[in-house]
Amino acid sequence: MSVTTTEPVLDVRGLKVEFRGLRQSLYAVNGVDLQIGRGQSLGLVGESGCGKSTAVRAMLGLIRPPGVITGGESEFQGRDLVALTPGRRRRVLGKDIGFITQNPFRVLNPVLSVYQQFRRMLRAHGLRLSKTESWDLASRALLDVGLRDPERVLSGYAHQLSGGMAQRVCIAMSTLLEPELVIADEPTTALDVTVQQEILDLLRERTSRGATIIVTHDLSVVAQYCDRVAVMYAGVIVEQGTTFDVFTNPTHPYTKALLASVPRRGAELYELGGAVESLFAPPTHCTFANRCAFAREVCRREVPRLEPIGVSDHRRACFVPVEEVVA
Repeated sequence: MSVTTTEPVLDVRGLKVEFRGLRQSLYAVNGVDLQIGRGQSLGLVGESGCGKSTAVRAMLGLIRPPGVITGGESEFQGRDLVALTPGRRRRVLGKDIGFITQNPFRVLNPVLSVYQQFRRMLRAHGLRLSKTESWDLASRALLDVGLRDPERVLSGYAHQLSGGMAQRVCIAMSTLLEPELVIADEPTTALDVTVQQEILDLLRERTSRGATIIVTHDLSVVAQYCDRVAVMYAGVIVEQGTTFDVFTNPTHPYTKALLASVPRRGAELYELGGAVESLFAPPTHCTFANRCAFAREVCRREVPRLEPIGVSDHRRACFVPVEEVVA
């Protein structure tokens, strides 16, 4: 996809999520800022447990107890998704925003046929179609996502589908009404390599006119399918920009380490030492400082802000001079 506008479809500012326990809280997302415009595809990357999935669910206002959104806004079409009532949120999700999860079997209702779920979704968004009209619409949607026997799929139930078929059904349902924004959270995690490629190609084709966010830990997916990338570590975005800029010229030590850890033929596998700092307290300094080869005193006493590098839209949250990191 190419950038077609500077007006953001989704504008996330200062988003924070806390999971409250009886004795202490886990601060999972700590002030995420993120924007995506129409025609853009953005990859949200980082190692497992860094808060990617929690962040995108918070952007949609889908955090459940004991999780609490404690700060920030997520503006879509002039509405703050965080502040919407459950009823208004349901009217937005599926129609204006499509959300695809990594496990389609947690989304599909096991006691309803695939057709019944299509029909319920259409009725929930105000499309009062006859049974024949809704069947035909659902059949075309399934054909569009590569399911060659839509009648059998529509008549069947979730347990009768393979993982790849179930994910195709979810993509068909999530994109049927041509939403302006699609968020896909690790959409190919449980699928084999061949099916992964087909699903990602399908997702790109079905969302080419809107904006797309793909959550993944696979950097090759971002390199192939996304024109922008945001790198997340310990609940914060540490670097973002065009995929080309960030991948060819990483300016944050964590991004540099993450890219160095990608296996390359003939090269020794790089391993990032140390462990992620505890998230049982809000950050009071750079959360990567304990693993960073470039860290200095200021990194251990202040929280860096995500700021632009020069006049480009390449941004990073780091006190270390760019020249030192890229050297």
